[in-house]
Amino acid sequence: ERDQSTIRLLTVSLEDANKAKLAAEKDRDFVREQYMNASGYVTTVRNENAELEKRAQITEKQATEGVALVRATFTERIRFLEEDVKSWRQMADFAVAKDSRMNDDIRRRAAEAPELEYRNEKLKEEIEDLTTHIGELNGEIAK
Repeated sequence: ERDQSTIRLLTVSLEDANKAKLAAEKDRDFVREQYMNASGYVTTVRNENAELEKRAQITEKQATEGVALVRATFTERIRFLEEDVKSWRQMADFAVAKDSRMNDDIRRRAAEAPELEYRNEKLKEEIEDLTTHIGELNGEIAK
């Protein structure tokens, strides 16, 4: 009977060991599956990050080039407007000088002066608007 008791005890112990082994194998398989899932996820995230980095670089390059083009365009526009203002100013100065020498044309020239000044002011406002816009673009570039 002692042998049977020992056999039963060993059998129970063996069954417990087998159950523990099965549980350990299930845990191992679960951990392996989770590791594979995590590894796959990391690979996917790395690939997505690499793609996003490429897209960010392309976008940054396009933005930089676009801002440079806009800046060059507005710089040229400002230069043109400044030359135009200078030209109009010279014409206005010439008209005032001529009017002072010619009494017959004083009234007519006096009537033209406000129009020329108005045009000069409009051009100055346009220059100021463009200068403000360039400042905004420079601020965006600085970002």
